[in-house]
Amino acid sequence: MIMRWIETAHESKPGALVYFIRRCLHNYSDTLVSNILTILAGAMADDSKILIQEDIKTTPPDKRTASLDFLMMMYGGKERTRECWDSVVAKAGLRIVKVSTAQGAWGALSTIECVKA
Repeated sequence: MIMRWIETAHESKPGALVYFIRRCLHNYSDTLVSNILTILAGAMADDSKILIQEDIKTTPPDKRTASLDFLMMMYGGKERTRECWDSVVAKAGLRIVKVSTAQGAWGALSTIECVKA
């Protein structure tokens, strides 16, 4: 995380310019992910960004993402499509401004850049 310098410790100011969440949100349901992102959005400044690094499931999914999806379902989570990410992020009062997808061995691993809506 890139932290902003806060002039005085007693002032309540947003603390981060960039929030980075890597391979964590697929552990949770859409409702819980929206709740997590809503809380995070409340802490963001107007110029803050959230970077979410997760697989984005395609149709049909690649083998690695499909396997991971089955694993996550056992714990109440799931791999999400781009449309699902759009919905979850919008419910949190955010919007996606850019998605970068890895090439090669990482398959569907993507970085989703979000800002306040």
